[in-house]
This record gives sequence, structure tokens and C-alpha cells, in this order.
Amino acid sequence: MKRKDWLFGLKEISGLGYETVSKLLKHEDQLGDITAMEAGDLMKLGISRRRAERISSTLSEEFVAERYERYAKAGIHVIVYGDEEYPPLLTEIPYHPYVLYVKGNVSLLTHPSIAVVGTRRATVYGKRATRRIVSELCTFGFGIVSGMARGIDTEAHRTSLAERAPSIAVVGTGLDVVYPRENMALMEQLSAEGAVVSEWPLHTGVRSGMFYIRNRIISGLTLGTLVVEADLHSGAMITAEYAAGQHRELFAVPGSIFSEQSRGTLDLIRGLKAKVAASGSDIAREYEYIFRRLDHTNYKKESASSLTDDERLVLAHLSEGEATIDELLIKTNLPFGHLHTVLLSLTIKKQIQKCPGATYVCIQ
Repeated sequence: MKRKDWLFGLKEISGLGYETVSKLLKHEDQLGDITAMEAGDLMKLGISRRRAERISSTLSEEFVAERYERYAKAGIHVIVYGDEEYPPLLTEIPYHPYVLYVKGNVSLLTHPSIAVVGTRRATVYGKRATRRIVSELCTFGFGIVSGMARGIDTEAHRTSLAERAPSIAVVGTGLDVVYPRENMALMEQLSAEGAVVSEWPLHTGVRSGMFYIRNRIISGLTLGTLVVEADLHSGAMITAEYAAGQHRELFAVPGSIFSEQSRGTLDLIRGLKAKVAASGSDIAREYEYIFRRLDHTNYKKESASSLTDDERLVLAHLSEGEATIDELLIKTNLPFGHLHTVLLSLTIKKQIQKCPGATYVCIQ
């Protein structure tokens, strides 16, 4: 059985989490045919008895084939870590999902996008700010990623869809579960005109903690995250923390000092040094040296002639052989933050790829 197939199969077995899969991957050279392994063999690799018995009794070629067929019939595309379609930006983040379930246009997952998140209790000001900034971002050619929650998320999706720009929803349930229920029509539109993404198998229902976990994917799929409105303790603030930890740009819309919904964004500006965003151009300006003016209806692979001087510098060093980010810091003498952005740009432009051990190589 191929690696991608048993990774998918493990995801489809209830009761197995990220830690179990990670342990197996660490001992991949000892696995052989995992479907033929007894529970005792798996326990020697650090898997608990209960999980080992579940894997041994469930994982088989027939089980995997049946699950693949189930998703094909539902019109859901399965992407496994290591697939060519797997979003390169997600490989950069800690705890990247091993399996993604996608309904809609899979290619949108690699389109340069900005995450737009915020409170479910959006004010008139927050909704208006979302419509204005998202509309302007779409004009520059960026896609929009959000979580399809009521409030700011919903406004971001509706605006980007109206602009006919890439719109991606990352949900915290299986793709056959709509949450909130009022967004059923929105989810159908996103599936038809954009994409809906989950890391959870079909029939996975609503569990509050899973929405916080999925937020790492919202920020991980994007070049930067914009928080429009948020209270101090909210899912949007967790997404912002993920973005900061992933070394992605963080933006916040300033709001009234008298509004609860602005306490989080003001705190981001003070604490995490989020950049103030009052317009789409405030955000687009940060990526000017990467993308001039994107055409979201016809996004193409960047040619070598469109590379910046710093991108050519990094490519020149990588053409001599693979290198880690620490080695590139010494060779290029570029600041860490800027070098990281250049590497992200070259990855998106399909000039380089990241390998295990934070090593980068040129794509021939």
C-alpha cells in the first residue's frame, strides 16, 4: 500500500489523532506493509494498545478503496500530504494536516490569498470595513480565506464571491455538515464557485475545540491574516496567534476604543505589532515586491524574468545545491523575516520546494 493511501486510511479510522500518525511516520522505514502488521508490532513503535488494535483490525486495502469511493461519489477531492496538489504554504506550518478534504476548485488552495477573520457579532462598522477591504484585495488579485462563521467570515466570503475572486472556506466539521445551518446556501455557492476545505472525515459533527484547531489552516493557507473585529478571547485572536507563530504577516483594522469588538484588534496592534489596515492597498503594499498586480481570473506560474533581485540571489545559492534557512541567512545576508517571505514567494512561484529538515531545493 502506498504511503498516501495508508495516511488517508489512518485519518478515516476514528480515535486516531495527529500524534499517532506522527509516531508512525517517524518509524516509516520499519513499517513495511502496515496492513499486515499485528497490534504488537505497532505497539513496539510507541502506539497504545487500543489504537494499535484498532489499526490492525481496520486498515486494509479494501477499507481504503471503499473510503476513496465514498468521497468520489460525494464529489469530494482527497489531498494527502506529499501530493502535488498539497498547498506548499501548509508545508511550512507546525502540525500541518496530513489529509485535506476539498469540495470545489482544488487549484485555489495554491492561489496567493489573505485570511480575513473576525467576530461572529459583527457591527455595522465591521461589516462595512470587511466589504471595503476584501473588495479592494480582490481587485489586486488576492484570494480570500475564512472560516464560514457568521459575522465577519460570512461577509468576507460573500464579498469575494461577488467580486468573482477565489474564496476558500476552512470548516471545523466534515464536509457533509453545515455550520452554522444558516450558511447552507453560502456553503453550496462556495463549493460551486470557490472551495470548501476540511481536515475532518465525513460525518464529523460540531465540537467546539475543533474550530480552534482548524484556525491554523486558515492562517497557514495564506500569506497574511487580517483581523477585522474581535474580542480579546475569541477564535479570531487564536487565528492571529497562529499567523504570528507561522511567521506570516498580521494585519488589524483599528476600531472604536468603546467597542468590545475592537478590544482584540487594538490589542493585536499593541502586543503582536499587527500592521494597521484601513484599506486593501495597505495589505497589498506588503507584497508589492512579490506580486505586482495579480489577475485572479488567469493566475499563471511566474517566469524567471519576473523574479526580484533577492529571489534571484536565493535561487543562485540554491542552484549550487540544497540549503537550510540558516545556511541561506549566512549566504545571502538577508534579514530573517525578509528571507522567509522570499522563500514563500519562490515556493508559490514553483521555483523551489521545501524538503524535510527545513531544507530548500530548486525545482528543475
